[in-house]
Amino acid sequence: LPVLSEVAMADGMTADALVTLARSTLCCVYYEQVTLELLSHDNPSPTIETHQLATPCKSGDIDWFISHSWHDDPRAKFQCLQEEANAFKRLRGRWPVLWLDKVCIDQANIRQSLKCLPVYLMACNSMLVLGGTTYIDRLWCVWELYTLFAVSERDPKLIVRDFSGGATTLTERLATFTLGEHANCYDPNEKAKLLQAIRAAPGGETSFNKVIRSLADTVGKQSADYSSKSSMLLAIRKSVSVRVSRSQSAERDGNGSSGSNGPRSSNTSRTSKEKDSPRHSLSARGNLTGGAT
Repeated sequence: LPVLSEVAMADGMTADALVTLARSTLCCVYYEQVTLELLSHDNPSPTIETHQLATPCKSGDIDWFISHSWHDDPRAKFQCLQEEANAFKRLRGRWPVLWLDKVCIDQANIRQSLKCLPVYLMACNSMLVLGGTTYIDRLWCVWELYTLFAVSERDPKLIVRDFSGGATTLTERLATFTLGEHANCYDPNEKAKLLQAIRAAPGGETSFNKVIRSLADTVGKQSADYSSKSSMLLAIRKSVSVRVSRSQSAERDGNGSSGSNGPRSSNTSRTSKEKDSPRHSLSARGNLTGGAT
């Protein structure tokens, strides 16, 4: 693939050598191990302890490549991750397996890990974008999006959660993306190499901007679908809550009109009925605590 050759050449390697290196260092982290503290930029974990959370794996073992900015609100980001993980578990019966940079990149050898990024991304089943206010401004984030499209033979598998909440949405910022205005990177040397790879690719910077802007439609559709599903679920919860409330009122009225002074239904019996009710089921599904606390 051209993108692999571009990255490999920037480091004086062949594409085959890059793939071999990436496969030997590929690892994952289980969702249950991810905490709010782990996603907080201001609370970095010790290098050794962080990387020890990683588990060696092979291509296809990882459900989501997590694409995010460390400068975004960690609490909002963590809540989005919890919601998606809960939905995944309801569907699959297990928690998702993740690729998270802070864990899966060897912090003692960051440069080597970063050049393997395209291969790591190809090894994952899909990408989960957790996009806040700074996401588009981080060069590594947009590079990950570009790479996803470059390595995908068909439409890329992409899940997008926009929690930017600003005057402009993630979709709007993508639609007007320009590399020169959105190229922040923590390391000037890495920034130079990324820009070199982008400009060396067919179409160069113009093509890169076009690919990123084309993502606006995909992100916009996903955001609209998520908003619609959330509204439907809220309406269902309200409807079920009203029905259960009416049913309980009718039961109380029935007990009162019988004229009997006998004991009412026990708390244990009523609790059991509530546990089996649709309202309880939906509340459990909406729980945001997930496997990580």
